[in-house]
Amino acid sequence: MIENIVSGVIGGLFVLLIQYLVEHLKNKKNSKNSLIVGNQELKIIDKKFLYTYEPHKISIEKVIEDFGQPIKKYNDEFDDFKLELYQYNFQNAKVLFSKSNESSEIISITLFSTNDKKNPVLCRMSFEDDDIEFGKAKINDIIIKDGIDLENSMTQLGNVCIIKSKYFYRQIKHLTFSYEIGGNYESLEETKDEIINQVCVSQMQNVNPMFTFYDTFYN
Repeated sequence: MIENIVSGVIGGLFVLLIQYLVEHLKNKKNSKNSLIVGNQELKIIDKKFLYTYEPHKISIEKVIEDFGQPIKKYNDEFDDFKLELYQYNFQNAKVLFSKSNESSEIISITLFSTNDKKNPVLCRMSFEDDDIEFGKAKINDIIIKDGIDLENSMTQLGNVCIIKSKYFYRQIKHLTFSYEIGGNYESLEETKDEIINQVCVSQMQNVNPMFTFYDTFYN
């Protein structure tokens, strides 16, 4: 009889252990899902974010549906072209969407990576390049070859340079890619192998909003 009682106790403990493990795994999965873009609590964006979300193909309604309300919204102008900008902060990146006052269509997407090693984000490059993570992505021969402009400016951190490139592949030939690096340069060739700090993908060549010095703080 004692053996039956002991067996019953052991069996009951085993069932409780199984229930605990199942519940623990379920909670762990739910916790992980709450970090993924597309849920209410947004903290991490997908590694291929810039390949999934593309200007002209999405609207601000879609952005808000996926990400919720922005942490900041403000207006700006590029060559007298008025823009509305929407900023979102995630654990592994900060993202800036822009659109015109007259349309809900997204014109540009700017991404600044926080270099989260556990959740890296790919920098958008030409189809000729392999996928490269922010922190490792550099100005290369293809960016220089397809470069159309170079802009130097001064910030609170010092000189920064923006290289604009247009790649002549059918899928992305309507887009302009703007890469920001540190330093001051007189020619595109001088920028080779410099680390890319942020990138703006835009369907308008003259519209390339970038994060400011203060906006790039990780917190």
